[in-house]
Amino acid sequence: MKVFKNYLFNASYQLLVIILPLITIPYVTRIFTPEQIGINAYTFSVSQYFVLFAGLGVGIYGNRTIAYVKSDERKIIKNFWSIFFAVLITSTISLIVYLVFILFIIKKNTSIYIVQSLYIFAIAIDISWLFMAMEDFRKIVTRNTIVKLIGVVCIFIFVKSDKDLVLYILILALTNLLGVASMWLYLNQYIKSFDFDLQMIRKHFIPLIRIYIPQLAIQVYVIMDKTMLGTLSSQSEVGYYDMSQKIVKILLTLLTSLGVVMIPHISSLLAAKKYKEVEKTIGLTFTYISYFSFPMAFGLSTISKGLTEWFFGSEYAQTGILMSFSAFIIIAISWSNIIGNQLLLPMMKEKEFTISVVCGAFINIIINLFLIPILGAFGAIIATIVAEFIVTLVQIVLVKKYINVIPHIVKCWKSLLASIIMLVTVYLTTNRLPLKITTTFLQIFIGLVTYFLGMWGLRSEIQRDIIGKVFKFFIKNS
Repeated sequence: MKVFKNYLFNASYQLLVIILPLITIPYVTRIFTPEQIGINAYTFSVSQYFVLFAGLGVGIYGNRTIAYVKSDERKIIKNFWSIFFAVLITSTISLIVYLVFILFIIKKNTSIYIVQSLYIFAIAIDISWLFMAMEDFRKIVTRNTIVKLIGVVCIFIFVKSDKDLVLYILILALTNLLGVASMWLYLNQYIKSFDFDLQMIRKHFIPLIRIYIPQLAIQVYVIMDKTMLGTLSSQSEVGYYDMSQKIVKILLTLLTSLGVVMIPHISSLLAAKKYKEVEKTIGLTFTYISYFSFPMAFGLSTISKGLTEWFFGSEYAQTGILMSFSAFIIIAISWSNIIGNQLLLPMMKEKEFTISVVCGAFINIIINLFLIPILGAFGAIIATIVAEFIVTLVQIVLVKKYINVIPHIVKCWKSLLASIIMLVTVYLTTNRLPLKITTTFLQIFIGLVTYFLGMWGLRSEIQRDIIGKVFKFFIKNS
């Protein structure tokens, strides 16, 4: 029940993350051109390479390491400060190299690049991994919710014209920094003393680098798409691509929030050598995630054209076409998140995890090089879809010697079938309606009802279980 409660806390925050862009994106896309949106996405993608080096995968490593020793206060303190100082060192190096890079190599948009450096500084002081490891998601959710709301208010108050692009980017960066910094207010609840151990700091570098390598490979096909689009095509194509990915990633945050909750839980089970319980937990996670990921993917693909027309504006019509295809990476990423982040990494199988993401990164680069010059953003979408499913497929094969996840995937056939029925029903009942906001909401309503009835008709046990847990949670906390 604790895991489910933490998931609801984290999911409620991710729901806020979904709602807030639904408020700000239509406002922003009507102020800034696709080219300006592309400039933000492109400069952000460049800064993220340095962010990645600064963090060295601390989010996963710190979470896992503290979770393994959280029954021993002395070890928690010792590991916390050692990991913190290790990341502080890499962040300082990364920030210095980044500033040298933008001051002496980059020839334009220097002010924007400088603002993006705040994301590197944020990594240096980010200690949210400690609270995740202690399964204390309430504090993270509360502070981030307040900060996100402040950021939204600032956008509406201060961003008024296309001349405010730098200000808009600054608000986003400062909001992120404030959210990270605020977690230090709660540090003394778990860390009651200071410990500086140079030998211990050195000890953490190697495992951090092992986590960093697959994270680097992941970023190749998460961030490099935008970098390659900006280099091989145009900033406008980056803008179309970035907007199409935003809605997909918004939905993914709701699904992958379970992964953040499960890492310390799985790590604790592994530390206690409860392997049968680990396999049972992974099986349930597959069923739960698939229950949501299939209708999300098929549903978003169906409504993408109409959604783009009124949400982004007619100037972003190309985004709808891109989104209708990229929606299906929701399924691949949600599965790879379970296998990779919730199973392989807590088991310390970084090698297998690295192989899977390197395969995906390699495929992504090759397809991008061939298709972006010809198809622009659509070529990048094709590369992303193929890469994400390759990663998932390789992980399924590699994890089989530890846990065979194929039977768990096969059990999700009801969610797939109900989602297909939903897609066909929504299309047949609404395809002749005008592309308006009312049509989109009608499509969502028809889709939800159709999927729910479809799963009920298929006698889905997971649907009954979810409804039961939700009712139990709210009755208990009312």
